[in-house]
Amino acid sequence: MAGCLLPRMVWAQDPDSGSAPAPAAGGSAPAAPSTGGPSSAFGAAPAAPSTGANPNTPNQGATPNGTQNPSAPGQNQGTPGAGTGTDQDNTTAGGSASAFGATEKPGPQLQQAPASFAVPGFYGRGTQTYTVGEGRLARPRFRFSGNVSLGYDDNVFQTPTHGQSVPDEKVQVQQTAGSPAGSVEVSVPSGDPNIPDSVQTVQIPAVAPKFRTVTIPGVPEAQRIASWITRTDVKWDVQFANRRTLFTFDVGGGVDYYWNRPGKKADYTGNLSLVYLRRLTGRAQFTTSLDMSYQSQPDFSQPNTPSSSNAGSYLTTNIKTDLSYRLTPRFSTVTSVSYSAVSYAEKTQNSSNYATTTYGTELRYLFSPRLTVVGEARYSADMHANNSALDTTTYFLLLGGDLTLSRRFTASLRLGDQVQSFQNQGNQVDQGGGSGSSPYLEATLNYRLGQGTIL
Repeated sequence: MAGCLLPRMVWAQDPDSGSAPAPAAGGSAPAAPSTGGPSSAFGAAPAAPSTGANPNTPNQGATPNGTQNPSAPGQNQGTPGAGTGTDQDNTTAGGSASAFGATEKPGPQLQQAPASFAVPGFYGRGTQTYTVGEGRLARPRFRFSGNVSLGYDDNVFQTPTHGQSVPDEKVQVQQTAGSPAGSVEVSVPSGDPNIPDSVQTVQIPAVAPKFRTVTIPGVPEAQRIASWITRTDVKWDVQFANRRTLFTFDVGGGVDYYWNRPGKKADYTGNLSLVYLRRLTGRAQFTTSLDMSYQSQPDFSQPNTPSSSNAGSYLTTNIKTDLSYRLTPRFSTVTSVSYSAVSYAEKTQNSSNYATTTYGTELRYLFSPRLTVVGEARYSADMHANNSALDTTTYFLLLGGDLTLSRRFTASLRLGDQVQSFQNQGNQVDQGGGSGSSPYLEATLNYRLGQGTIL
């Protein structure tokens, strides 16, 4: 503003120069300065008449205050600063120099809707929409934040509310063995050598065995353990967008310290996420999404989070790349490749480590502004590094759609069939020769509660 106004103010105070010189018709030579000076302190002198015009005829493209009237006939179309025509970058006056949002030229400004980007989500997740100037893209380009909080966790081990218990058991243990009743023949001496001994039968009574009671202690119901917890974390995020490019980046780390928890008292957390979108042409778009998280508790914002709270710390990795191409105004395709993995820190859980690579392609039809019908095919390979018996390959054939009910409420549905095959033929339990078919369903509902909250 200072650069534009300062020269005009100087020229306005100079009675000899009048206004700033302006190119004549065709831009061949500067017009002669006005002898009467400007009509106001910030106004320009009346434009010089066009070449070949009658000098006695006033310029019909000038208004009474000496400025150019873009709608008046006879205006010099080649003069810079006119309300119509093009500048040296071949862009309309007042508009951007390119689709990337270059500095706008002076002149009548054309109101443009803010750029909006649709980023395909991970498999099983809906599409994310970013709009320049709203939500995430309303933040500063670089932002750093730190947080220290104190709370109280009444159940640090995720103990069930109604856990199972085993009562004490009393068991009778035999100390001495008993004997049944019977008879025994006993020889009774006669006392006379000339008389033989007699034999008599003696009855022996039964003897009952002796037992003692032993109590085997039971297993009581697990009691909840409560603890104060101190949580500290730091985060750094970046967001940048123009008409063709979208880039967001988040990185953070923290520690949760449990004051009264038995055993390990500290849990470390970390996360890294990235979204990059580039509109290659008016029809093609390239997108890459990355999401990594190191946690000790289940984090259901991740696509493949373990549901068990006793598995220990784990690392989840999700990477997905999409190439979208619009065939016609209504038909488009999306080809994608995705990699997902879960790795456990505890050695006892390493047999559950796995990695999944998925290839997919979609054919999308814009049925209405709110509904897009989708047909999709996928191929997925699931590998377990420490348990190859669980390795599988799966084919998906799905139909569905994406529905936009409002700016806040969106939904998506995929329904079809999956055919799963075990690579290890020894694992054929109920698989009919190592493969099987079953229905498959994905459904998502997204509702934006507020500017930074999504349900």
